[in-house]
Amino acid sequence: MNQPMDRVEVLKRVVKVTHSVRDLDSVLEILMDHVIELFGAERGFIMLVDSGTGALEFRTARNLSRQDLYDNEFQVSRSIVFKSFGTGEMILTSNAQADDRFSDAMSIKEYGLRSVMCAPLQGESGPIGVIYADNRVRLGAFEDEDLSFLETFAAQASSVLVRARLTADRDRVTDLFSRYVSESVVQQILARPDHALVANRKRVTVMFSDLRGFSRISEEKEPDELLDFLNQHFEATTEIILDHGGTLLSYMGDGLLAVFGAPLDLERQEMQAILAAREMVKNAMERQVRIGVGIATGEAVLGDLGTTRRREYTVIGDVVNTAARLEKLTKEKGESILCDEETYRCSGLEGGDRLGRAALDGKSAAVEIVAP
Repeated sequence: MNQPMDRVEVLKRVVKVTHSVRDLDSVLEILMDHVIELFGAERGFIMLVDSGTGALEFRTARNLSRQDLYDNEFQVSRSIVFKSFGTGEMILTSNAQADDRFSDAMSIKEYGLRSVMCAPLQGESGPIGVIYADNRVRLGAFEDEDLSFLETFAAQASSVLVRARLTADRDRVTDLFSRYVSESVVQQILARPDHALVANRKRVTVMFSDLRGFSRISEEKEPDELLDFLNQHFEATTEIILDHGGTLLSYMGDGLLAVFGAPLDLERQEMQAILAAREMVKNAMERQVRIGVGIATGEAVLGDLGTTRRREYTVIGDVVNTAARLEKLTKEKGESILCDEETYRCSGLEGGDRLGRAALDGKSAAVEIVAP
């Protein structure tokens, strides 16, 4: 086993290397592999607090051969983990099965745990996770000087992980939102990347837009001409939405979904949505096409949704369905734009035509509609 001074030199090199690595998962693996090597541990893992749920989650679990342990039912004592995380204590036990502190922990006996060390990882505002190492074969595999160095290692690892996590969040925000909002809004979001990535419920204004007569257009144009036409259409409408502070969420065939008031608050979001819709209609007419726009305001759940392979920022709620139904209703009413009463009332705009109440699919009560 390395002497303490050797360990310090290794730790310095680890910190230097991790500062050049942007990927959080790679940083976690580097830290974990060195913990196992430096302490002669059989296994080890790092858990971090999920920024969205606040729960501790496994982020890396490795063994002496640097193999990933997730597929092997990685069994640990949560009693030890949560004691270290909850109290901020360093924990060392030479024989967990005979340790009075954990006599009530059935998992220790069940999993055959013997030598265990666990250290909390601390950020500026509180605990961010734990780092754990064990040896199920050797009693007394770890000593007091090991625990002392693990404390030093954990302090350095905490600093490295806070930086790596911030970098990962910033990269994720840039990748996620640069497709949806203007560059100035991206920069504002980057000031609080953790906030933008957390699912939340808020009052927003949702917009659906759709091309009129798209079936005829698609029949008249060759495939490459059709794609070029759609790209030009979306280029123009997207710029208008972004100029009015909106967030472009997705393109759906010949339509699009946008939201005003998320991820950042937007002053007079209802007015901005209606003004954007009016400009979109005017722009489409100048290009000799017609569009329909539906706008609704209400509470929705917003957040980063998807899988590890593909994630998108999206909006979910009844207000989304209302906006979609209003867009479809524009055809029946012969209007280019329709919004609900809530949107028009809060916009502060004048000159709209109140068209009375209309029954919308999926809505139990009729909705008061306006052609703004």
